[in-house]
Amino acid sequence: MIQNILAQIGHSLILRESTKFDIAPTPVMSLDIETFGANKLPGDSAYSTMHGVAGISIGNMRGDAAYLVVNDGKDYDASPIHMAMTAVNRILHQDGVTTVLVHYGKFDLGFLVKRGLQLAGLRVIDTWMLRNIKCCGVYSTGKLKQIMRDKFKISTDTEKEKDDWMAANNTQDYGDVPIEIMGKYACDDPRYTMLAFLSEANVSQTDWKNHDLYMANTMHVIRAEERGTYANIALLKKRLEICATATAKKKDELKELLGASEVDLEDETAIMRYLHDKNLHSAPREKYGEMVYDFDRDFLLSVDHPVSNTFYWYHRYRTFTQCFSGARGEMGARIFFDTTGGGFHLQHLLSTFSRGGIPQCKQPDLSDRLAPLTNEIREVFVPRPDHELVVCRAVDLQVMLLAFYSNNLELQNAVRMNAADGTNILPLLAKGCGLTHEATSLLLRQALEGSGFERLTQRLTAAKVKGVGDKKTLYNWRDKFVNSIAGFPVMKQSLEASLKSTGGVCDRMGRVLNVPQDSLYRAHAILINSSNGSILSFYLDIFCKVAAATGAHLVLAHEKEFVFEVPKGNEKFAQACRAVVQQRLINPHPAWEIRCIPSTMSDPGHWRSHTPDAHEVANLEK
Repeated sequence: MIQNILAQIGHSLILRESTKFDIAPTPVMSLDIETFGANKLPGDSAYSTMHGVAGISIGNMRGDAAYLVVNDGKDYDASPIHMAMTAVNRILHQDGVTTVLVHYGKFDLGFLVKRGLQLAGLRVIDTWMLRNIKCCGVYSTGKLKQIMRDKFKISTDTEKEKDDWMAANNTQDYGDVPIEIMGKYACDDPRYTMLAFLSEANVSQTDWKNHDLYMANTMHVIRAEERGTYANIALLKKRLEICATATAKKKDELKELLGASEVDLEDETAIMRYLHDKNLHSAPREKYGEMVYDFDRDFLLSVDHPVSNTFYWYHRYRTFTQCFSGARGEMGARIFFDTTGGGFHLQHLLSTFSRGGIPQCKQPDLSDRLAPLTNEIREVFVPRPDHELVVCRAVDLQVMLLAFYSNNLELQNAVRMNAADGTNILPLLAKGCGLTHEATSLLLRQALEGSGFERLTQRLTAAKVKGVGDKKTLYNWRDKFVNSIAGFPVMKQSLEASLKSTGGVCDRMGRVLNVPQDSLYRAHAILINSSNGSILSFYLDIFCKVAAATGAHLVLAHEKEFVFEVPKGNEKFAQACRAVVQQRLINPHPAWEIRCIPSTMSDPGHWRSHTPDAHEVANLEK
C-alpha cells in the first residue's frame, strides 16, 4: 500500500540502498522493551489495572535502529508474542548486525527469550545492566563469588545453597528469567544477579568502552527508593555542601573520589568542568561501595540543584547519540527515543539550546559554565549544506482517532474545530462516562498528554473534584472514561476493517491482539490513550520509509514529534507523509496534521508551536 502511494509521486521505496546519503549502517541494533502487566509492575497507564495488552510494534530505520514495545498481559493469549518474535528475529539477524542494545530490558529480555527471541551470535547489552553495574570487567569470577559470599552470605557453587538462602530470606526467584541462564545467580538484589551473569559471559571493560555503551547508564534518574541502597549516594547527593562546608577530611575523600587533586573544591564550576573534560562519568571508585553510579549525573540530578534537569536531558541526548550512531557522519542517523515523559519538550530543547540557553536554569551565570555542552548539542542540529530541518508533529492523535473512528458527526466536527483542549466534546464524553464535565475534562487532558496517575490526582485535587481522596473512585472514573471512549460502535468495526487485510484482530477495547505475519508494524493499539512511545513506534517506520524514498533523513524522534533533515526545495516529503497517514486511517479526514516547518538554527523562532496557514495547508494537500 505504501509502495503504491510513493510510486505515484515518482519515488521508489528502497531503504537500505538509498544513494541520497553516504552513510554506513551501524552494526548496533537497539530494542526498547516495555512489558507492563507481565511482571506485575505498577504503572501509570490507563490499562495498568487491566494488565496491559498483547501486542508489539517495531520501528526500523535503514538498519540503524529498531524500536520494540511488547505489552503482554497475563489475561491474554501469549501466542501473538511468539509471532512477533519471528518478525523481530528477522530484523536482528540481518546482515551487519552484531550488537543489540536493549534499553532497560531488565528481566523482560529473558521473558522474550522464553517466547522465541533469538539472540544467539549477537552481543547483547542492556542499559539497565549498564546503569546498575560497575564496569563488570573490573571483577574476576573469583571476586564475584567473594562478593556473593560477603554481601549475601551465599555460595554460587551449588544450587541447593542458593535455594536454601533464598528460602531463608523469603526471596522469590525470577520466574521470567531463563533458569539455564540466570537461575544460579538469582538473589534478592538484581544488580548482583546481573553482575555475576555478566562476569560469566566475559564482557570486558574494553568491549564496553569500544562501543561507548557504558555511557548508557545516564539514561534514567535514580528512583527515590533506590537512592538509599548505595553507600556512595549520600556523598554524591551532597557534593555541593561538601564543596562549601566540608571538613578537611571530607575534602580529602572528595579529592580521592574525583581523582583530581588539582581541582579547587571550593569552585563548583571547576568540578563540573573537570568531570566533563576528563569524562569521569563512569570512573569506578571501589572505596565508596560495590556499585558506583554515574558520578556526574548523580551529582547534577539532586532535586534541589538548579541545573539538574539540564544535565539530565543533555546526558540522555548524548547517550542515545553515542549508542545509536557514534559521531556525526560516521555510522548513521542520530535518533533520540523518549518514552518516559518527564516534562521534556523537544521544541523547548531545540529553541533553548539554539540560543545557547539552559532549560529550567534559575541562575543566569550558569549559561557560561555550560557553554561547551550547549555547543555540542547545537552542532548536532545544524543541517548540512543545501538541507533544512523539518518538524512533523502529531496533533492530538488520540482524540482525533476517537472522532474519526466514531460515526458521531457532531463529535467529529467538534474535534476538528477545537481538538487542542477538547472543550467542545466534553458534553458528549461526560455523558458517555457518567461523570461531571470537570472530571471528564481532566481525564481527557491526561489521555492527551499521556501523563501519569499521580498527575491526574493532583489536577483533580486542584480542581476540588469530589472523591479525589478515594483511590478506588479515581480508578473507577478512569476505567469509565476509557471504556466510554472505546465503546463507540463504529470504532471497533473500523479498526477491524483496517486490519482485516493483514490478519489483525482487535479486542473490545480496540487493542490489537494478533500480530500479522506479513506486516511488522500493524500490531499496535492505535486506539485512544495509547502511550506516546507506542504512537512513536507505530509511525516511525512509515516516516523513515517516506524519508528514505524522498531524500530526507531522520535526525531525531521524540514522542509525537519527528525532525528530518531534508534537501532544500524538496516538496515531496510532506505530500508523502500526508498520503501515507490518510491511507493508513482509511478515512478522508486524516487524524494527523503534518506540520512541516522549514527551520535553521539561526532562526529558532521556527521551532515554536505552529499552526499551518491556508497556503501551507494547500501545499500539503497538493
